[in-house]
Amino acid sequence: MANLLNYKFEIFPTDPQRAQLNRILYEGRRQWNKAVTIRKKLKTALLTGQIEHVINSCLSSDKSDNQGQRRKAILKFQGENFAGLDFNSVSRLYDIKNLVGKILEVDKRHLDINLLANELKEKYEKEIEERKRAEKDGVERDKLPKLKTYWQLLSAVNQYAGFAAKTFVDKSFKPPKGMSLSTVRFNVSGSKNARRWNQSVQPKKGQRAYGATGEPQYKRRAEGFAYQIQGKNINELLRSKKNPGNQIHITAVHKGNSWVNIAYHRPIPESSRIKELTVNAKAGRYFVVLTAEVPETVWTIPSMKKGWHAGIDPGAQTALTVALKNSKNGALRHLAIHYEFLEKNLDKLEKIQQSLSLKQGPRRKRTKEEIKEALSQYEKKRSVQKLTTEEREKAIVKENERLERRWIRQESSKRWRRWAKRVSAAQLKIANQRADVLHKISRALTEGCDVVGIGNWEPKREITYRKKLKLLKKEVRKGIEGAAEKLKAHQEEKSKQGPKGVKKMRRGGRDRSIATLRRLIEEKAKRASAYALTNIKEAGSTYTCCVCGKATGPKNDTSVREWRCNACDTLHHRDLNSGFNILKKTELEIAAAQAASPETGSTVTRTTAQGAMVQPVSVIGDGNHATEPSGRGGSFFYGHADTVLPDLWDKEVPEALKSLISMGVARRLTMQLETEMCSKTPT
Repeated sequence: MANLLNYKFEIFPTDPQRAQLNRILYEGRRQWNKAVTIRKKLKTALLTGQIEHVINSCLSSDKSDNQGQRRKAILKFQGENFAGLDFNSVSRLYDIKNLVGKILEVDKRHLDINLLANELKEKYEKEIEERKRAEKDGVERDKLPKLKTYWQLLSAVNQYAGFAAKTFVDKSFKPPKGMSLSTVRFNVSGSKNARRWNQSVQPKKGQRAYGATGEPQYKRRAEGFAYQIQGKNINELLRSKKNPGNQIHITAVHKGNSWVNIAYHRPIPESSRIKELTVNAKAGRYFVVLTAEVPETVWTIPSMKKGWHAGIDPGAQTALTVALKNSKNGALRHLAIHYEFLEKNLDKLEKIQQSLSLKQGPRRKRTKEEIKEALSQYEKKRSVQKLTTEEREKAIVKENERLERRWIRQESSKRWRRWAKRVSAAQLKIANQRADVLHKISRALTEGCDVVGIGNWEPKREITYRKKLKLLKKEVRKGIEGAAEKLKAHQEEKSKQGPKGVKKMRRGGRDRSIATLRRLIEEKAKRASAYALTNIKEAGSTYTCCVCGKATGPKNDTSVREWRCNACDTLHHRDLNSGFNILKKTELEIAAAQAASPETGSTVTRTTAQGAMVQPVSVIGDGNHATEPSGRGGSFFYGHADTVLPDLWDKEVPEALKSLISMGVARRLTMQLETEMCSKTPT
């Protein structure tokens, strides 16, 4: 596998270059929105039983049979199934086979689209009836009959929507002179390799956990575009100007104007080969990302190999609690990681957004006078006058709700545009700070620790506030009993300033970005030849004593941050105790993997919980045997059973983590009874 790294630089296009880049970004957004529109229309037709219309649309894509891979696939299909048919008929049957998948056996009869549509419609209606019958019988949702025909046709609709949007843009987008359409790769291609589109229509389990429903939404702004480069050297893309500075060659920009100024602040090794170039636009600024294949010496992260193991507990109050243990001398340390600098900038962003809300923006709600005038005009319509008195009242109430809900477009003021730029700049700064600290934390952990284990818990992220608010407002309008009290309580919940407040929950989950940290630790663990398990089950880790292994702590009460074990009389910090338990489970999993390994040497290769392969690492322990829990009461701290924990903070922390301490990101945990905790000595 190639050693690929991404290098991000800011570019400074001139006005003509900016116009061309914006044109390409606009067309990419236009293509995506066209695909969303086509998909919505065809999905509605599918749900209403218009199978023939869906089939005709999906088979109307004008694909070239002379394209190399497609022609080979059709010829292979012809040789296996339809040797006697002409090539055009086989091409049609090949598209039908891709459309129906495994739900039908394709034969010559299916060249008649009406016959094909009738067969699919019969299967579709039969599956719907069976499912409805099972729902009436009270069958569990997981055991309901599968709608195989519906999902197969919906998959074909997703494929066609991407292809149709690409064809539409190909006809409407006129590239600058000297640039071909194949140079620019838009977000939607209608092929199996269209990763963004496929992820939006078929989200993974982790994406669904955060609200991805499989329904792609319209984009209001462009994100970026990319194109592949056939292994060029950095010197072929970069040149020095007469004035101090550098320029990069962007092929998508008009020929003769394709050299764009760049802030080349981080040199790429000359022996690297550039594979892909991506242009992104954020907050009025432009960035270029170069994906380069770098030498092994550049790609590898030099690990310190000091024997440190880390167990990480994502917490409700502390962003990350890192429990550290040295496998060579048994030393114990800890780190508490906070993102307070992000909190400060988020407070600044909130103030800027409040100022922005006071300015005249591009949209506004109707005033009471405007709603009253619009309703009077609505009542004068002939279609409304023909209704009965009761029907007319219902129609007026419905129209009143619509007028209150819909916004009016207007010209935004200069002040609003100026403050909107400030908001975008502040959001970009926060995003950059968040990415920077995540990279530094993951680098320090994988560089300074041989083993890293992360718990599978993530901060709760509230994403349903607005939906809940709309539902409660509807209940209030309908006059449902108790709805007004629920609405008031829901609105008050948003303004709470504690860890249970909606705003704080959303902010904490977004800023910590535990999922991103897991991914970065996995990637950097490969480069540092470290061992990373990023999804350790931590059920019971907060109330199970990490010294004696007995569940003596408080359950289901996160307000208790410190507790004493009744069995071994050890004083615990809730998050730190969880971190050591996670570290214990990590080491046990590694020991089990080593025991199951057929190799007799001192290395083992294992797949992490999220599927990334990690390089072989040394056996954990003293070199003669794998680390296993002590037999004395299941104690994790060998030789420290039935005692309090030793002092966990001094200058002997892993060298790589000292940078986090100097930045102010990492510091010690504070405990009310810490003096008592440190007064005892281990036996």
